[in-house]
Amino acid sequence: MKRVLVVEDDLELAELIGMVVAEFEATVDIVDTAETALERLSNSVYDLVITDYHLSTVTGAQLMHSAVQLDCNYGNRFIFLTGETLARVASRSGIALDKFLVKPFRLEVLRRVLSGFLETRQPGPEEASSSGSPSNTPAC
Repeated sequence: MKRVLVVEDDLELAELIGMVVAEFEATVDIVDTAETALERLSNSVYDLVITDYHLSTVTGAQLMHSAVQLDCNYGNRFIFLTGETLARVASRSGIALDKFLVKPFRLEVLRRVLSGFLETRQPGPEEASSSGSPSNTPAC
């Protein structure tokens, strides 16, 4: 079963995202801080991380960088939520525009993004043998 981590301090939005993720028969964990997210990422493997770009202590880009230090595969597993214009946040962050969803977003858009991650992604050899914990030596 696919696993998704949602990092969002707006609980209503996080729960709504979680309900849409559940439509894909994926397991959802919801946290509201980067620190809690890193704790989860260090103890479990997630197929996708959906995070607010502006967290209380760090940016979503900084969270992704920390996650990549745990497992380099996380570099391709992040989607960022932002209330800013795409051009502004993408130019500051250096992250591709297609990795962002602008709030408020339509649920159909979220479903389309999720289908790209949760319906087509096949685990790599290093993940297929994983016991659910990140590898200490990523194969990236």
